[in-house]
Amino acid sequence: MSRSTENFAATYANMSDDELIRVHADCESLLPEAATALDSEFQKRSLGNSGNAEQPIALEDAPKRNPPASSRWARLIVFLLWSFAGLFIYLFIVESNYAGDQGKFVESSTKMFLYSALALWGLSQTFASRLTIKQTMIVATIFYAIGIGVLAIAFHAPDAQRDKLKQLMTDVASLGPSSQSFRENLEQVVQQDPKDFADFQRRENELEALLDFDSEREQKAQSLLKEIQSLSAANQNSQPSLPLVQRAYNDDSKVYAALREEIACSHVLSRSAASERLQFRRICLDTSQEKIRPLAEDEDTIVHELQQQGYKVPAR
Repeated sequence: MSRSTENFAATYANMSDDELIRVHADCESLLPEAATALDSEFQKRSLGNSGNAEQPIALEDAPKRNPPASSRWARLIVFLLWSFAGLFIYLFIVESNYAGDQGKFVESSTKMFLYSALALWGLSQTFASRLTIKQTMIVATIFYAIGIGVLAIAFHAPDAQRDKLKQLMTDVASLGPSSQSFRENLEQVVQQDPKDFADFQRRENELEALLDFDSEREQKAQSLLKEIQSLSAANQNSQPSLPLVQRAYNDDSKVYAALREEIACSHVLSRSAASERLQFRRICLDTSQEKIRPLAEDEDTIVHELQQQGYKVPAR
């Protein structure tokens, strides 16, 4: 072995495998002695033959390649498969609780999921054309998982509102709209037949105290009614008994207003001449009874209709 060959051999012996491979990549420019020494070192390290044979390339020097992007048709198939799976899951969750036309519900749900698959496919073509199959499946899974959850919550929200509305209606009905005890006490006072003005004044004092005592119940009932009206406005399937309850409260308000006018009339007469006091029945009682009589009849009709709808309403 010549001196120059020995020098090259010593140099190559001190190189790492990666360095030898890089030198070999440009072996055509080497001197014959250097090529011989390189071939010898390759054989010692079992790195392959120098010559024209292809040498193995170190893994760390190999170019890194991204996974191949999926075709647009493959992405479409993934989105369609997920749309059908999502449709099945959605129908399984909510269909049994749907009170409307089942056929139309399934049809509209199917269209919604198919359109969502086509929309996702179109978006992937525009903004994510390099998505792999695995990435496409991850995107579809996340989208449909979130979508089905949101749809299920939105579907059951009206049910919760209807349940709350029905409970409020029951609460209102339980108040009477006048409580049974208040109704009985009011009836006893109103049925009194005063013999003179002094007797009439005692009757009106009892009536005023009774109405004042009932004011708290009436305020609670009005608050409940406002809450019912608010929920009913936001809920398309409002309770059919709501107009009846509203009508009953309107009748009650008119009855109480007429009784308040009767009480005020007694106060005015108490400061009037004795001859006018003798006319208390015509001036005060008859006037209020003309207003109350048709309202009481209407309230009886309302109570009967509410009871037919299953609400527990105190009898009038």
